[in-house]
Amino acid sequence: MCFNRLRTRQKRLLRNALNRGVLRIQYPWTDNPELALSSTKSHWPLSLLGGGVSLLNMFLPMILVRTLAPEAIGHYKIFFLYLMVMPLLFMSAGITNGLSYCVGYDEKKTAAFRNSWTILLVIASMVLASGIISYPALIKWLDWNPYFLRLFIWSAFVQILATFFEEATIASGQIWRGALFLSGFDLLRNMSMLSAALVYGTIEAVFWANMIVVTIKVALGFIIGYREGFQRFDWNPEFRKGVLRYAFPVSLSGVLTIVTNYNDQFLLTSMIPPAAFAMYSMGCLSLPPLLILEQAVNRVLIPRMSKAFATGRGNEASQLLREATSELSWLFIPSATGLFVFADPIITLLFTKAYLAAAIFLKISAFRWMNLALPFDAVARARGKSGWIFRQYVIFSIISTCLVIALAKAFGATGAILGSVTAGYLMRFAAIGAIKKAEGWSLKEMLPWNDWGRYYFFALVASGAALLIKPYIGDGTGGRKW
Repeated sequence: MCFNRLRTRQKRLLRNALNRGVLRIQYPWTDNPELALSSTKSHWPLSLLGGGVSLLNMFLPMILVRTLAPEAIGHYKIFFLYLMVMPLLFMSAGITNGLSYCVGYDEKKTAAFRNSWTILLVIASMVLASGIISYPALIKWLDWNPYFLRLFIWSAFVQILATFFEEATIASGQIWRGALFLSGFDLLRNMSMLSAALVYGTIEAVFWANMIVVTIKVALGFIIGYREGFQRFDWNPEFRKGVLRYAFPVSLSGVLTIVTNYNDQFLLTSMIPPAAFAMYSMGCLSLPPLLILEQAVNRVLIPRMSKAFATGRGNEASQLLREATSELSWLFIPSATGLFVFADPIITLLFTKAYLAAAIFLKISAFRWMNLALPFDAVARARGKSGWIFRQYVIFSIISTCLVIALAKAFGATGAILGSVTAGYLMRFAAIGAIKKAEGWSLKEMLPWNDWGRYYFFALVASGAALLIKPYIGDGTGGRKW
């Protein structure tokens, strides 16, 4: 109690000093001291903890291939590929995404969270019931092992519910708590799956480990959320309509991301032989720590922008967007440059020289990471404009598919990845133009031009130095050339 009084008194004295001009503080993203004092939350707990756990996600399949038979690894890839897209296919992703928008309106937040949880539970229950009822038909259609399918049906149920507690906690500003909950259970899940594989040596044990840990995560999140009042059952017509009005277009957009992000791979499976497709997929290297950083920045940015818009502080929202873009760029730009310059040794170290032909695809896909640093839907999500997000995905899923098909027919697999990367940039550029027009912000207000200049300068200098010295050093793979 005494500490809280002291902290309140310190903040009041600080504000008075700022208002009288006795004290000036330069904030990296805003000149408004009130916003700065009330928005001290950072995405770094999510980025650092999530990034560390994601490294284990990258190495888990590499360890499993040395423990399980190739056929079992095939079952592993298929099982978790289907499980990953379940929240997108059944329109539940928009429910959790909408929590960041709801938090901008404090007086309605709890009711919106409760109705969101209720809707999400209804969706998950319908998926579970549908899986049980259609089990005989699914066996014939998917041609799966019946035991695997039974495990999958329950895993899909808990997978849809698994992220609600952490998303609600993070959206409410409890960043460390949400980050620890998310990363702790991800770490436990990965370690449990690995232990199950090493002890039992079967893929069934791996599936059981995943299902048990995710079920415990959902149960614990529900118990805590219920005690704190935001994860209870509520079926208020007004809030239910509001949640669905936001979530439905976002969920449809999530379905379209499957088309936008993977249309090149779907197309090439029917155009090139399996060996060539393996080269292509190896070159489209995924880096989970960077993806987690982008998600973490947006998880913190959108609630803060929503609050700024709700209180009529649009200028501060543009500053928040510029700062978030800068934070993404300072890591994505050098990462993309490094992937381009060191593509050959990276492929050799990860997949051996047998896959060295994948280096050209890695060089091109490196440009995707710089693209992800550009603003896209953060402003729309903070404004609650889910319809705009849906329209963008409809338009650019069509554009992307047309570009990929045309360039793939002209240049093969290289053309397919060029089409996918080009469409991604067109989508981001169009979004920047739409934000500028809708909000009345200048490009200087919303984009970190000075920071970009510094980042590109140092990245290019470092790349040039690496290229100059490459004839004189080894590449880390036992050879002298890259």
